[in-house]
Amino acid sequence: MKKLMIVVFMCMLMGSVLTELNADISKEMDALQIYTEEFPPLNLMQDGQLTGQATEVVQEILKRMDINKDITLLLWSDAYQKLVNEPNIVLFSTSLISERKDLFKWVGPISSVENYFYTSKDCTLNLKTLDDAKKVLKIATLKDYAITGILKEKGFTNLIEYNTIQEIFTALMNGEVNLFPCSNLVMNSQQKKLGIAPDEFKKAIFITSELEYIAFSESTSDEMIQTWQKHLDNMKDDGTFNAIFKKWLPNEIPPGILQIYTEDYPPLTFQENGEISGFGTEVVREILARLDIPDNIRISSWENGYHLCLVNPNFVLFTMKRTPLREKLFNWIGPIGSNRTIFYAKKGSDIKISSMEDAKKVGKIATCSAWFSEQDLENAGFTNLVSSPNPTENVRQLVEGEVDLSIFTDITIPEIAKQAGYSIDDLEPVFTVSSGDFYIAISKGTPEHVIDEWQQVFNEIYEDGTLENLYEEWLPSSKFPELK
Repeated sequence: MKKLMIVVFMCMLMGSVLTELNADISKEMDALQIYTEEFPPLNLMQDGQLTGQATEVVQEILKRMDINKDITLLLWSDAYQKLVNEPNIVLFSTSLISERKDLFKWVGPISSVENYFYTSKDCTLNLKTLDDAKKVLKIATLKDYAITGILKEKGFTNLIEYNTIQEIFTALMNGEVNLFPCSNLVMNSQQKKLGIAPDEFKKAIFITSELEYIAFSESTSDEMIQTWQKHLDNMKDDGTFNAIFKKWLPNEIPPGILQIYTEDYPPLTFQENGEISGFGTEVVREILARLDIPDNIRISSWENGYHLCLVNPNFVLFTMKRTPLREKLFNWIGPIGSNRTIFYAKKGSDIKISSMEDAKKVGKIATCSAWFSEQDLENAGFTNLVSSPNPTENVRQLVEGEVDLSIFTDITIPEIAKQAGYSIDDLEPVFTVSSGDFYIAISKGTPEHVIDEWQQVFNEIYEDGTLENLYEEWLPSSKFPELK
């Protein structure tokens, strides 16, 4: 009887705590002020009503919480300052970038955007890399926009801030500035809104992509964030989110609960005739199928995917070499394969390398931006590196004599050389730098149960022979990894 009374008391106590918690969340919800900017097709006024892809998502979350809250349109810079300085502020659509990550709390993602440098139709600039853009005289940016912060992180010092896009469009057309970093969605909608012809501006070069979130003031309770995120995830599970997304963005891929990215890196991962394939892709697809997770794999540049995986939770990036520099930055699923990293020279160059110190003495070494090999060489004190975003450019530089060496893995170099318009026979290995395993990386901030599920399913794929069968199909001459 005594034990029964204790149980009853504990239940009553827990019920009281839950009631108090719900009351606190309800009070906190009442105090929220929700803002966004006019950002078609994510947020816009239509027939006197605020609507759009992101707006409908937020409205559906509020509906599921049985909350009636107004959403206010505000100039982005003003709304952003409220988010920074005031409690109980909600601002969407907000890009999650490294300089903002710890300033706010986040629910999402609810959409994604791609950023490019745009220029006027008559501009003759020929940009091959972002470093080329750093040499341009004047780059127009919008105050407090995410892409402005990203460019500052990348070392741009030639930025001129404006308050409105209309001012920037005028400056571009008048030749007062040379470039404007902007998302594809903003450019299209703002040109249409301001009556500017679609061909008045053109893309100069891709910069990066961003995931858009609902951002909350830093003081917002974790319980509030978890409540919003749970409703958003439920919308993604039951199809409501995808229906809203396809209505407004029919040609885009909706962000899932997990974001899954890879690069064009055959035979491990590549895109052919619109389909993403390769050894690593098939391994990830097998895991997705066994976990009943939608296959929403996207292909991107490695530098872009790597940056997104560093910043965003619930982000999967494959395939990634596991190195000491990266060890604590990600969670690791695998290993799924092994390879060797090798310095290559142009065939017949007679370059002899017997040590890393020898390699430091050559004129130039071509590397690929954010690849583990570039990171390792930088960490080893190499100062003769020439970085490019695309590995095929490294091959071209090598064959054309612009660099003395380049660095690739033995698994991927034959196809990279072919994509560059050459043959592996045009190159020759001169020194093996290292050997090791590559993995599936999952970002920090991802729930532990997700990491455990992925590793458990990978172990099953390894033990039942599925991984070995895929290895024999795609990488028949490579060493099969040992499970660790």
